[in-house]
Amino acid sequence: MPSQSVFRRRRRRLHEYASRSPAPSRLTIAGGPRRQTRTDHQPAASGACQRPAASVCGLRPEVRSPARWRTGHWRIRAIDAVAVSIPSSATPIARLCRSEPGPESADRRVGPSTADSRRRIGVGAGTSWVIPGASNRSLGEVLTDSARQSSETSTATPTFVFVHGLASNSFFWMPLVRELALLGHRSLAVDLPGHGLDARIPLSYQAPQDLPSFTAGESPMAGTTVADNVGHVIDVVRQVRRYGPVVLVGHSLGGITIGLVANAIPDAVQRLVYVSAFCPSTPEAPSAMALATTPEATQGIPAANPDHSLFLGLEAVPPGIIRFNLRSADPTAIEDFRRINMPDATPEQALTLINYTMQPEDSAHTQFADARVDAETWGRIPRSYIRLTRDKVLSSALVTKMITDADRLTPDNPFDVHTLPTGHVDLALHSAELAAVLDKLA
Repeated sequence: MPSQSVFRRRRRRLHEYASRSPAPSRLTIAGGPRRQTRTDHQPAASGACQRPAASVCGLRPEVRSPARWRTGHWRIRAIDAVAVSIPSSATPIARLCRSEPGPESADRRVGPSTADSRRRIGVGAGTSWVIPGASNRSLGEVLTDSARQSSETSTATPTFVFVHGLASNSFFWMPLVRELALLGHRSLAVDLPGHGLDARIPLSYQAPQDLPSFTAGESPMAGTTVADNVGHVIDVVRQVRRYGPVVLVGHSLGGITIGLVANAIPDAVQRLVYVSAFCPSTPEAPSAMALATTPEATQGIPAANPDHSLFLGLEAVPPGIIRFNLRSADPTAIEDFRRINMPDATPEQALTLINYTMQPEDSAHTQFADARVDAETWGRIPRSYIRLTRDKVLSSALVTKMITDADRLTPDNPFDVHTLPTGHVDLALHSAELAAVLDKLA
């Protein structure tokens, strides 16, 4: 291991070289939970036991000794280096660079090293990264390219973030995620707390069923509130936003969640898309349940069969819970559910949708929560509404009321309205058509 005098001599030669370069510049690149900005020629803080954060984004500093991290003395790989300030979250730089190990770690070398094909850039107190093809480029050109890549990240193609509705999960969006990927779009389907692989499926729900025990059984979902859902989606949106704009999409009761997320973090959302989703905006109907009891809600909606239903009611279940017996063997109940929720699906397709895209219980709090959108925050985000012309869950009259009320709240930013000829749940069978609409909104 080189002596301390060798390190001091190398640092002195580096600073002598850097002093002949242009005035120190500052490069700040967004991304990651932490941000670190350091100026040229500024050594690391003494006494800080901190591994160089660039290793997090795929760049390996050429020193691995914790003792040297503590003193801020990073081994200088090359004397012909220029000190450049790069923060800990240098994601664009990570795409350009790769590290070149020192002699003592030659077994980790990443390909051959030639002085005429690479220029070494010293970070902080001398950690070196290798930028391919930079032998004849000035420091200014390197910084310009880094800034350009950072700008490209901020103007990248948006990522779609999908929020499911009542008693559903992220699997509902999987056909759409596939279609969007074929069109070149990134997307992420969210499971709200207690949904998807975190769903609780009690043994009493399995076959043979103990339906009375399942109906009356307690569940942690009773304590899940709309605030839990909103907080979860906010965390997701903030993480995704690091890589580009976010288009937030909600279906059915998912409209409640995306509206409240937009109230809280409007600057993190590029566009809102309501897919036959609830959007309360008035004091008279501040919640999904209030909207569902308006005169418009029942117009053109067929009545459910009360004697043959998958819905287990609100009286028999514990407070705060909504339950369905999706594994019912009653063919009349299954057909009634298909007729209202997925009229375009065949009986076989209906069973597939029920078993893969739905779950038997959900929290009741979201339906009753005051979820009015705010004109000052939500109201400044561009938004679209996708109406489903064969929907028998949210009536055409109710959708018209929600769009009209919201546009009255923010007349300078009205809904952009689109239509698809499908039902409420069998929308999943028309993912190519929905992807085509979203592709135009991206």
